[in-house]
Amino acid sequence: MRLPVLYLTCGFILLLSLSSTQAQTLSNCQPSPPLPPNPKPGVANLTLSRDGKTLVVAGGDGKIRFIDINTGDVRRTMLAHTNVVYKTIFTSNEKLMATSSRDRTAKIWDVGSGQELRQLAGFRCSVKAVAFSPNEQMIAASGNDGMLKLWDVKPGPS
Repeated sequence: MRLPVLYLTCGFILLLSLSSTQAQTLSNCQPSPPLPPNPKPGVANLTLSRDGKTLVVAGGDGKIRFIDINTGDVRRTMLAHTNVVYKTIFTSNEKLMATSSRDRTAKIWDVGSGQELRQLAGFRCSVKAVAFSPNEQMIAASGNDGMLKLWDVKPGPS
């Protein structure tokens, strides 16, 4: 089981070193249905800040909640996506955050302001994974459609 993981990791590093901006495989998956009215928040993913003071909760309602670990208070809620948020990750300095969603997009956020910096689109199905490159200059996102896309992190057209 460890060999495929190693293979995928090496493949990811190889893809990051290529000048191509996307790789694609074919899939017959169908787009996800929209959220029902007044969806339950649910929890799809949890990310803890490096200082251990903030828990970021990716919700089944398309929202991201920043929760104070010591008090349990919700410090901020962001309407991040139009469907379930599957993944949230920070850059090492925690100034940027990336999210992936069932709404067929990934996004890059300014953590301090909560402002969306970039939407990464073009997927036919849910985007389940998102990762920053080790130097945090590129971002990769992968969807249930078998597509893997790479972008520069700096803002610009998708």
